[in-house]
Amino acid sequence: MCDLLQTKGIDLEHNRFLILQGEVEQISLMKPKALNPNDTGLLEYLEEIIGSCVHVEEIEKLAKLLEDVNEKRIEQTNRVKAS
Repeated sequence: MCDLLQTKGIDLEHNRFLILQGEVEQISLMKPKALNPNDTGLLEYLEEIIGSCVHVEEIEKLAKLLEDVNEKRIEQTNRVKAS
């Protein structure tokens, strides 16, 4: 039965599919975003629930790449304008 639930995306290890009495208040008092990597804010909590936390590292890597490409684009645009 556990295997069947896990194949349907229900996380039995962290019990995120069930919010117990008292946890609603605890969740509502969470900081919007964690201040450090070892902390958990509401954003990180929700990312863990929906499973998007596995993509955070890749998103950050791609955001850095995008930033670098934009810097190069701006440099090249400025060179074209200067000539």
